[in-house]
Amino acid sequence: MAENEAEVEEKVEPTPEQVEAEAKQAEEVKVQEKEKAKRRLSDRNKEITYKLREAERQLEAERKVSAELKEAQKIKKEPQEDDFDDFSQFQEKKTQWSTQKEQEMRQEITQKVQQEQWQAQQQRQAQENQAAYLKNREAFAKDDDKFHDYEVAIDDAVNTWGAPEIQDLILKAKEHGPMMVKHLGTHPEELSLIASSSPQERPYLIGRLQAKLEAKPVKKVSSAPDPVRSGGGSAIAPVNPENESVSEYIRRKNFG
Repeated sequence: MAENEAEVEEKVEPTPEQVEAEAKQAEEVKVQEKEKAKRRLSDRNKEITYKLREAERQLEAERKVSAELKEAQKIKKEPQEDDFDDFSQFQEKKTQWSTQKEQEMRQEITQKVQQEQWQAQQQRQAQENQAAYLKNREAFAKDDDKFHDYEVAIDDAVNTWGAPEIQDLILKAKEHGPMMVKHLGTHPEELSLIASSSPQERPYLIGRLQAKLEAKPVKKVSSAPDPVRSGGGSAIAPVNPENESVSEYIRRKNFG
């Protein structure tokens, strides 16, 4: 009788370890998909940037050709009647000469006005930046009596490496400038690394530093022991460029 009875299959519940493993695997898949999306976006941005630069180069080349053509068509000196056998041709060139001189004069005036406006705008911006920096500097200097020493250290680094971009970018940071000064003053190795970088890299590194300081990330110090290196593997974790410091970025770039 027992042989004819249908066997009831019991439903096996997953263990906590299996549930945890499945959840971890699902999270890893999400992270991988997110990274793939970031790479696709990065590749697309690179492609768009490349095309824009190509278009700019082509436009600049066309402008250069147009300018050279206009320069070649210019009359180099004022026409004289004695140089022409045909009086009507002389009148035509004389009119062209007068028009050309008027255009050159208007262009010169326009350029002068634009230059003066640009200089005035730059001066106003510099004054605003300096005022915002000085306003916040007072609080930093009050809390830290070494703040002036930090500014002197930055001035020395700028003079040693010929890196005026550092001072300019600190002032452009306005009220955030004193915070950057204190950080660089208390991290001389980072200041030296930035100052000794190329002029092209300095704005990026200073901007990166400013973003990190404004975000005010909280560092969590783990009490766990260092990972043990196995014979066939490495304990070095992959680098996340978004989380590394300026000094870490430079060291990775220079030494791999």
